[in-house]
Amino acid sequence: MLRNRAPPAARLAAQDTTDRINWEDVRLFMEVARCRSFRKASETTAVSSNTLMRRVAMLEKQLGHILLARKASGVALTAEGREVAQVGERLRTEALSLERMAKDGAHALSGKVKVAVTEGIGTFWLIPRLVDFQQRHPDLTVDLVCDMRFADMSSHQADVAVQLERPAESELVVTRLGYLHVMLFASDEYIRMHGTPSRVEDLIDYHFVEQVAPQVPSDMVKTVVPNPFAKHFVSFRANTSTAHAYAISRGAGIGLLPTYARAITRKVRPINVDFRLRRDIWLTYHPKTRNMKRVRAVIDWLREAFDPVRYPWFREEFVPPDQLETNYIKNNVIHLFEGFLERGL
Repeated sequence: MLRNRAPPAARLAAQDTTDRINWEDVRLFMEVARCRSFRKASETTAVSSNTLMRRVAMLEKQLGHILLARKASGVALTAEGREVAQVGERLRTEALSLERMAKDGAHALSGKVKVAVTEGIGTFWLIPRLVDFQQRHPDLTVDLVCDMRFADMSSHQADVAVQLERPAESELVVTRLGYLHVMLFASDEYIRMHGTPSRVEDLIDYHFVEQVAPQVPSDMVKTVVPNPFAKHFVSFRANTSTAHAYAISRGAGIGLLPTYARAITRKVRPINVDFRLRRDIWLTYHPKTRNMKRVRAVIDWLREAFDPVRYPWFREEFVPPDQLETNYIKNNVIHLFEGFLERGL
């Protein structure tokens, strides 16, 4: 009889260097246990039944425990066998992680990284910056999904996400990339025709361009102006940031845009009334993917893209658009995406 007071898991961890466990024996044992038969396991492993029986017997001898109860109908795990199988499953999971790491190292910066991002930030801010990233990493494909809907990170719909609402999943890595400051803008054409409101209360007498989409507060209009439904206040409503910004630039009315809006189109100007909003920009990814070089490269690129030192409109504190344009936009980023709406639509 093979008996040892030490539990088999402890025996696995405490083997002397002269009597090391052959991990291939553990793998073969697990396959026999899964198939509940030496014969069936022989078919899946291409190892003869006699060899399998000999290898399992050697493992049992090393551990000092019977792992498989032999029956006429096949085999069944003993209590000690179940314990060893659990350890073996953990080892297999770790081995797969090492294989993925090795594969990732062999093709370090090639392959695909899927990035889910809100539509406005993806279209107006990240896409113009992709050329520089492609030049640095020509073998890496960024699969950019611009959508206001939340990406289900738990089911791996994306490797990395940039969004305006903090995800609730506790198993994810969530960090703040920066802040998105939004305020009221209107086109020169609209201002010439209708004038400029001097205070928030005056907005009710103007046309408002509203965006209604996930991650955009549903009570946005009520936040902007009290009792907006007292008259026909909303003149245009869109579900995408592109349509929303284009409508404002074409004179449909006054609407909320990021403070860097004039870096997108020169056809809009800030409305300097005492109203603005601030949204958090969240970076989300799986903890197990951060060590993949291609994912790490994308995460580093995203951090650069929202660097508050280089791009102060992503700082926590509000910087007026006029100051941004004078001190920053003209000098270092305007060439990236100026006139986007004029060219693209």
